[in-house]
Amino acid sequence: MADLVVYLPGHGYADNTLVFCSWLDGPYNIDDPTANSFKLTNGAAGPNIEYTSTVASGYVREVSSGITSITGLDHLEGESVYVAAEGSIVGMYTVSDGAVTVPSSIYTYQAGKAYAWKVKTMRFAVPGGANVQARVKRLSGATLRFIRSVGGKAGQQYDDVEYLGDLDATFSVKSADSSILTKGGFSTDGVSVIKGDQPLPFTGLALITELEVWEP
Repeated sequence: MADLVVYLPGHGYADNTLVFCSWLDGPYNIDDPTANSFKLTNGAAGPNIEYTSTVASGYVREVSSGITSITGLDHLEGESVYVAAEGSIVGMYTVSDGAVTVPSSIYTYQAGKAYAWKVKTMRFAVPGGANVQARVKRLSGATLRFIRSVGGKAGQQYDDVEYLGDLDATFSVKSADSSILTKGGFSTDGVSVIKGDQPLPFTGLALITELEVWEP
């Protein structure tokens, strides 16, 4: 295979500059730079990265040497914080002496308190169709369409209990669908839930549900 060549007009990088490449999800060194392009190596003296497919989108960012200790967290002393690096979760750590230590070197990172997000739909209705809002029904399945998303869960809320399945969304600039078999019994609500409990991006585009209406 041929060496991967990155075309980036006026990049300004010098030979052996350490950069983070989003589509390769890691740090690489600049090799054979010209005014508008460069190659990449895995390590300053490593082999050139080879071309495998066309890169449709992404970014290159210069980074310093990797670190294993994140400091400046004195305001979160004794608290548990998530650490994310290069687009994925490294883990949850307890702040001690204003710092946390991760098991291996990271190059770009975010550290902060855990949080959860949740989207709950209104009671199910069919626009312009039969009135099913007050009738007993069950959501038997759901398909969620999303973009630029990671992780997440979705399903049904029934009798104040959530029945959720993992979406396992993988970040992409193209939309994708994930189908979930919802669980739970019959009710008049027909409420769907989408949620996450990690500091990862999620953009939902549409929720398509499968409905069963109880006929007395």
